[in-house]
Amino acid sequence: MCFRPKIWAKILMVSALFSGSLGAEPRIDLTEGTLFLTGGADVKYEFSAREPAEHAFKLKIDLGGGYFILDGLAVGLGVLSDWKIGNSDAASLGLKVFSTYFFDTASTIFPYLGGNIVPNWSMREKEFQLMAGIETGVLVSLSESVALDFGLRPEVFFKLYDTQKWKFTLPAGLFGIRAVF
Repeated sequence: MCFRPKIWAKILMVSALFSGSLGAEPRIDLTEGTLFLTGGADVKYEFSAREPAEHAFKLKIDLGGGYFILDGLAVGLGVLSDWKIGNSDAASLGLKVFSTYFFDTASTIFPYLGGNIVPNWSMREKEFQLMAGIETGVLVSLSESVALDFGLRPEVFFKLYDTQKWKFTLPAGLFGIRAVF
């Protein structure tokens, strides 16, 4: 076996980045009384089998803020916008009310589960829509104040008018960031 100091130095440097004691790693503060801001984006594909068949890619932007009412339990308000890629008049804008519980795993990763209700306005159909969703994923701490957010946000659209249909969407995944203070 040939000893190559440069390779071993790189291996040691990489392992030092990913190792260490749990107490030394930064953990985001998700305790009672903490305020937070959150933002994220996801892309989703929608298919409608009605004649003629419709295919669409949508970009969803989600911005919000809130408060931890208990350790790990947050409530908040947000703004949700949804754009059909390639068709600027097929957009919607809504107000999101949500609650999320973060599970403390004694590490820098916090799995979470929550729910939301979003009344929104569809610019294409010129009518209100009502949506409910599940929020699930993980926060990965970068510091005591900032974490990356990776998750899924399945949604159900309710039929409010005769022109609307029940609809279920499953986005490809959410990538976001969360800041606490």
